[in-house]
Amino acid sequence: MIVNYREISKNLGKDQRTIANYFEYLEFGLLIRFVFNYRGSPMASLRKMKKVYLFTPNIAFAFDQDMDRILPFLLENIIASEIEAKFFYRNGFEIDFVIPENDELIAVEVKKTERDIKQIRKFNDKFKGRVKKAIMIDMEKEGTVEDVEIIPAWKFLLR
Repeated sequence: MIVNYREISKNLGKDQRTIANYFEYLEFGLLIRFVFNYRGSPMASLRKMKKVYLFTPNIAFAFDQDMDRILPFLLENIIASEIEAKFFYRNGFEIDFVIPENDELIAVEVKKTERDIKQIRKFNDKFKGRVKKAIMIDMEKEGTVEDVEIIPAWKFLLR
């Protein structure tokens, strides 16, 4: 979930700084983790909107027990925990997780729709020559499409 302090403060009628403090308390209490929008400099990443994930996906069941409804969220949350995600990319399109390795990047997309392969293609075009590997995590499918490795979630989590 992308966190927009301004929107949340407007909806709750609280000050934006108070909302930001609440999120910091949740992070300090190990209930949530922030994933930052990947940019060239750390300062630019801090200024951009952040995504928030539950520190452990088990907390999601306190909010909703309908597995069909929360499974896509849970899968993305589990992958974020497993790879200890620090970055995502969003600028006209979105990549779920970006893993910087030296001067190269690994793009990880948790599949929700068929258009996700297009997102990875756009990311490859944007960071031409820097994308070392592109991975799409699917519930069932396995293979390679346009240099994108498609891995079933269970197999990815066994690595």
